[in-house]
Amino acid sequence: MGTFEKGLQRICQNPKNVRLQTLIKVLTNLGFEYRKKKEHIFVHQGHILTAAAHGKNPLLKELYVKRICAYLRENDLMDEED
Repeated sequence: MGTFEKGLQRICQNPKNVRLQTLIKVLTNLGFEYRKKKEHIFVHQGHILTAAAHGKNPLLKELYVKRICAYLRENDLMDEED
């Protein structure tokens, strides 16, 4: 398992402690397009995923990270065991 796969696995196993910059790096490597509006937006093949942080805290809200991980599993962008 490479560094990229380990990073993706860490994100989905511990969704409470995910920094925005880490998520941007992982998702852009998977082919997502990142846009910064009011929320952080990730676009992949016409699907739009959003993420929001806790105010000035650099960590993302757990709910958004779980939704992104579920999307990755549903679309075979990561292994089921991750």
